[in-house]
Amino acid sequence: MADQSKTYVRVSGDQMQAYLYLIDPGEGVNYSRREIDALLDNNGVVMGIKDDVINDMIERGLYYREVIVAQGEFPQDGVDGYFEYNFNRVIDKKPDAKADGTIDYWSISSIVHVKKDQVIATYIPSVQGLSGYTVKGKSLMPKRARELPPLKGRGFERLEDDKTYISLLDGKIEVQGDKIVISEIYEITGDADLSTGNINFPGDVVIYGKVCTGISIKAGGNLTVNGNVETAVIDVGKDIIFRSGMQGGYKAKVSAGGNITAKFIENTKVRAGGTIHAEVLMNTEVVSCEKLILDGKKSAIVGGSVNALQGVYAGTIGNEAEIPTEVSVGVPQETYVRREILLKKIEKNEINIKRIEVGIKQFEELMEKDPRIRKDDPRKAQLIRAKIQDNVILSQDRAELSKVEAMIGRGKAAYVRVSGYVYPRVTVSIESRKLVTKEKEMAVEFMNLDDNIIKRPYSYSEPT
Repeated sequence: MADQSKTYVRVSGDQMQAYLYLIDPGEGVNYSRREIDALLDNNGVVMGIKDDVINDMIERGLYYREVIVAQGEFPQDGVDGYFEYNFNRVIDKKPDAKADGTIDYWSISSIVHVKKDQVIATYIPSVQGLSGYTVKGKSLMPKRARELPPLKGRGFERLEDDKTYISLLDGKIEVQGDKIVISEIYEITGDADLSTGNINFPGDVVIYGKVCTGISIKAGGNLTVNGNVETAVIDVGKDIIFRSGMQGGYKAKVSAGGNITAKFIENTKVRAGGTIHAEVLMNTEVVSCEKLILDGKKSAIVGGSVNALQGVYAGTIGNEAEIPTEVSVGVPQETYVRREILLKKIEKNEINIKRIEVGIKQFEELMEKDPRIRKDDPRKAQLIRAKIQDNVILSQDRAELSKVEAMIGRGKAAYVRVSGYVYPRVTVSIESRKLVTKEKEMAVEFMNLDDNIIKRPYSYSEPT
């Protein structure tokens, strides 16, 4: 506490305020402004002085209290430059549920369209900050505002104002890492049939009608079909959306590198690198490298066989007619076998490469001792070729092992969850274990515990 027996000036620890304390100078005596200014100056207070406050203290005789008579200014940080985007950069590929419990497959999309000359982004430049100061005159620098680099990608251009970005074509826009890419879309306004022929396109394909029997579709990007899909062969690099479902006639095949979403799929062989999301699967052969989610009012797997690495979520499995239905989850036994084969192969190859390296080194030592041995001796060249070949094989095996290990990791704790009924003659397989249901049960979960399949009451959780 400062000595209050006399007039003083106190500066705050951060030097942002200066306080003046005046004692009563006695009857008939008053402070002059010159005295106060000198007192402030002696204490180093030179900025942010409140003249009106000081004058008021003198005129009104405000004594024996601290009054703020100088105030510093905090710096105002600048605002970094940023982009305002005129398109949806994040797509939710999960269909919405309606109030009546049905699933709205028209609510999902894997494509964001843009038109030629459409503004896709506007750059808002940075705003530099304002400096501050303390009451003792020290400058306080604001945080420097950063400018962002121009957008990278293809299919668009930046206008002369250096702020506005427009599309160069009608097509699909998406964010790929730190780039924006606009690419063409192959669109069929009607049906994909004999008049259109088979489709082979490197990008995205959108079919507003149906896909007729006998058609083959190959796409490097996403495929969206609004109408029904009949007996067709479909191979897509990314995601598939069948808004109205598929009836494959036992000859259809569907493969996607990413997710598959469909209202229903019947009598079709299906494989997805990601999750399969549908309402009904009937007499299908399904493989999902992630999850299989059946939801909606019907939410059923009836007949056929389904396999999902991470788990299956369904309302019903099987039916009253007790049609045999196979459901398997987790890591297949052959995956573990393949891992052991790769581990032994990699170990053997590493040993062989070390032997070759020893042989090359011995050969080089002989060359130094005996000048008659040429540097391009075919025996040395043969060893080098063998090492290169073995290194290529070793690299490939290590890459495959990494994928196998990742698959095993994803497949741990796989489950089968049924919120409704499981009927008799449903075969549940978790890794190498099998269980065949013999009676109708309701709300049950299957999981692996100590290498045995156990059943327990279903605990509600939203499919993800």
